[in-house]
Amino acid sequence: MMSLSEGMAAGQATGYFSREDYYIRGTEDGCSSWCGSGAAALGLSGQVGEEEFRLLCAGKAPDGGVLVRSRPMRDPETGEIVETRRAGNDCTFSAPKSVSIAYVAGVEGVKEAHDAAVASVLKHIEVHYCHYRPSDVVKSGEIMVAAKFDHATSRNIDPQLHSHVFIINATRIPSGEWRANEPDRIYKDQLSLGLLYRQALAVELRVRGFGVEVEDRDRMYLHLSGVPRSLVEHFSSRREEIKEQVKAWTAAGEFPGVSHGRLWQMAALETRDPKREILKEDVDRLFENGFTACGTTMREVKGEVEQAHAVSIPQLEPVPAERVVDLAVREMTEHEAVLQRARLLDQAVRISGGEHGVEALNSAIDGGTPGLVLLGQDHRGREFCTTAEMVDLEARNLERIKALPEFRSVVPADEVERFLAGERKLTEGQRREVRLEIAGERGCLVTRGDPGTAKTSTLKYVERFNEDVLRSRGEEHVSVNLAYTAKAAKELADATGRPACTLHSFEKANPASKFALQRANGEPPMVVVAGEKILMPQGASGQVVFRVDEAGFLGARQADSLLSVIHELQASGVRVKLHLLGDAKQMQGIQAGNLMPQLQEAGEVDQVRLSEILRQRNPELLQIAKALNREDRPLAENAREAMALLEKGGRIVVREDPADLHREVVDYYLGETRKPSPMPERASQPQELLLVTTTNASRKLLNREIREARVKAGEIGEGNTFLVLSPVRQGVTVETYRVGDIIHFDGRIREDGGVEPWGARLNTKGTVTSLDRNSNQVEVSYSFVSSKGEDRGVTKTVCKIFPAAEMSGRTTVFREEERYFAVGDRVVLLRNDSKLKLQNGTIGVVREVDASGRMRLDLDGRDVEIDLSKYRFVDHAYAVTIYKSQGATVDQSIMYAPMRLQPESRGMDGEGDKVTVEPPGRSTYNELNVTLTRARFETRVFTNSLERFSQAVQQVDVKSSTLNPMIEVDRARTKSPQLNGKERVEQLKNLEEKIGRLQVKLKLENEAAKVTPAPVLPRSQNVPTPAVKEVGRQLELSLTRKGGWKLER
Repeated sequence: MMSLSEGMAAGQATGYFSREDYYIRGTEDGCSSWCGSGAAALGLSGQVGEEEFRLLCAGKAPDGGVLVRSRPMRDPETGEIVETRRAGNDCTFSAPKSVSIAYVAGVEGVKEAHDAAVASVLKHIEVHYCHYRPSDVVKSGEIMVAAKFDHATSRNIDPQLHSHVFIINATRIPSGEWRANEPDRIYKDQLSLGLLYRQALAVELRVRGFGVEVEDRDRMYLHLSGVPRSLVEHFSSRREEIKEQVKAWTAAGEFPGVSHGRLWQMAALETRDPKREILKEDVDRLFENGFTACGTTMREVKGEVEQAHAVSIPQLEPVPAERVVDLAVREMTEHEAVLQRARLLDQAVRISGGEHGVEALNSAIDGGTPGLVLLGQDHRGREFCTTAEMVDLEARNLERIKALPEFRSVVPADEVERFLAGERKLTEGQRREVRLEIAGERGCLVTRGDPGTAKTSTLKYVERFNEDVLRSRGEEHVSVNLAYTAKAAKELADATGRPACTLHSFEKANPASKFALQRANGEPPMVVVAGEKILMPQGASGQVVFRVDEAGFLGARQADSLLSVIHELQASGVRVKLHLLGDAKQMQGIQAGNLMPQLQEAGEVDQVRLSEILRQRNPELLQIAKALNREDRPLAENAREAMALLEKGGRIVVREDPADLHREVVDYYLGETRKPSPMPERASQPQELLLVTTTNASRKLLNREIREARVKAGEIGEGNTFLVLSPVRQGVTVETYRVGDIIHFDGRIREDGGVEPWGARLNTKGTVTSLDRNSNQVEVSYSFVSSKGEDRGVTKTVCKIFPAAEMSGRTTVFREEERYFAVGDRVVLLRNDSKLKLQNGTIGVVREVDASGRMRLDLDGRDVEIDLSKYRFVDHAYAVTIYKSQGATVDQSIMYAPMRLQPESRGMDGEGDKVTVEPPGRSTYNELNVTLTRARFETRVFTNSLERFSQAVQQVDVKSSTLNPMIEVDRARTKSPQLNGKERVEQLKNLEEKIGRLQVKLKLENEAAKVTPAPVLPRSQNVPTPAVKEVGRQLELSLTRKGGWKLER
């Protein structure tokens, strides 16, 4: 792994675990070296000298001259002048335990592989993380300086091969000057850099003939062949025992004044004497005892590793790095239009599985992968890329919408106004929405509605006008209702009385090529929506509107398919308008692309904004909803005002202890469910509650605890147990899957929007029978009925092997889980079923259920019967995730949002343990807005830190777009070295000119609260050096040049 320490002040450099002594001692044996091109530029090479290291930590060059100037400032607490220099940051690269064990056993070549892997990642850091900050914008420097120090043990005196790479706070910039570096991106991407280190280590070990087994492909956990796993387990469990002993001593108040590191050593040595000297013989004994406890010796382990090395099976030629990057890009651009380089490398590493070096993967990104376009870096130093396809797709979608022909309505606008005159309850925004859909002159209407403004239910007035006015005189306004989710499609159908379906099902049933064929055959154009055939009127007496609800979820590829259908219908003489309804301030789309904000600033489309909120009945909640959705200021300010209103109204519950927080939210939920609804028409029924969580793990935990409490209280019975199917989020590795998982083959989307088979026939169901981590392949067994030859009609069962990296987006995975259901249980449906008319995300109550699985559900007043042996996509719904809650309206909403209270441990022991509470989710402005605005009467927020939660909800999620000017896609695209061929370059140049004409500017705001910087005093020639406290040393074994070890304190 790789971890990064926090910045260290120069005045403290000698006190951080006696840092410089800790690093410098043992350098006479070759355990240290200068790294980075900056070291060579300063004349530094070979072993790290103590004097040069001290000078660099103080911001001076090796000759004593000033390298980087520091800025003194006054301590706000003491008023004293203190030094503000950061000497640098310590990156710790730790080898897997099996590699460390092999090293201390004397296996040659292991240390060299570790060194080469570290060097590879350091080169990557110098090229992509060598930053400085001249103002508020991070810029790239040229070279960096670092000092590397090697060690072989952890603080609990276990085998732990690791290197401390101290990155000096200095980088040379293009002008030739030296400036302080900016390590923020290294800190934030340290998990990614650790992934790269393990990738590089696997490559280097394999190059040297060692066998490497991948134990966890997502995190690239490795095991060196020949090392007994019992040894790895022994030393790992021993660490836990030592940790518990130190914890017990600390809790009992024993050994006051003894440093934490020294307590670890005492626990490892099983001594209670803080003054006892630790000798090399002690380390030898501890190591030998560990090997003996596992029934082996160092010599035997060395022999086993070397034997495995000798008989290592030659590896097959890996696929090209360009293919690996291409697979990673394909998977990621299903969800984002613009990719961050660090995240792309993460996915490439997981797909590669230790087969490609860091340099090879970077080369594939920088020019080897066809169609990949580099976009440069943003103001934070993050590097971005996209694909030529996505650039073309987003620009084309925007241009096609703006170029939609003028809409000549069958009716004048004033006639619509007269029709609506008697509807006094309609807001001005609702009237405008109805009028512009029916009689607006532009080919596209965008309706942006704040949560609870009735943007969807308003459409019933359009249908009423069509029925009462137009049809009575032989004219027609035909609506084609589409939505991203089946739940939203049902609500759209209920509101309009017209059939509605998901965008995905519409694509499958209506590929654009179908309408060209209809035209060629002289057939009238016709679309299929939810199984119903709808004839498209041609001529002056009819018009068609394609409505898309939840348009914020509309992906670039779906938009392209829909626009192609509209184009084909227009070519057939159909008068068509596109009506997009949505709110960009709620949850962001799942698919790649971000069309709505781009259209918001387009002058060629009609715009309606509904801002009069109708949902909230409680004036205080209405005030919160209005504050959250103001558009005259940054959304972060909206979040701050909403938090202040929540706190003022006593609607935030804070419990720092996780158990207390769980208990509090469960008790509150149960208490509220027993109260009657505040709605007069539902006063005889319990109030409707929505408990929203930020993680799936929290959802499952709360569902279990709430149900157990209801059973204990006698509100529901224990019920019967059933095997249900829960959806599994897919990735690019086998770690997604388990043997026994159900695979549904969904097929691959064609360019015209149709679906073609992939892997098996469409809608085939299979079962995972085996997994291969090293090859990243999944074996699936499925049955089918033969339709050819002599075997026609015969059922056959086959097993096929599929690359895990290619299954995402073409298959769906479900996992069997056990659930108890009883009468009165609150449940949610997890998959659409058109035959049963069931929608994913629908919440209901169990009215009847028997032991065979026959269940009767009340789905918001609709009585539905299902058979759990056939439709198994059901789960408890006492708590739901944010995405499942969007679009709901309830009496009260509850947000459960635990935050991370303890930072990740950045210990210097090479182990890099992470100390966490319950895994927290992401709480953003979007999630706060969705949760709070679901409620009519009341809302509550449960968290373990008001401060951290308040900071989190000021962050705004915005979907990426290639038209985002902050990334400057237009300028960067023409510089990409991978654009091979004159035709492709010319195509992109033409596209750049089009984008330039569009002048679309999407603001990607980072709306965190601004922090006022601490005051900086003028420079003084006599600045007192702040006092530095001594910190105890820790025991380590420094490596020797010959591969042994040397005792360190």
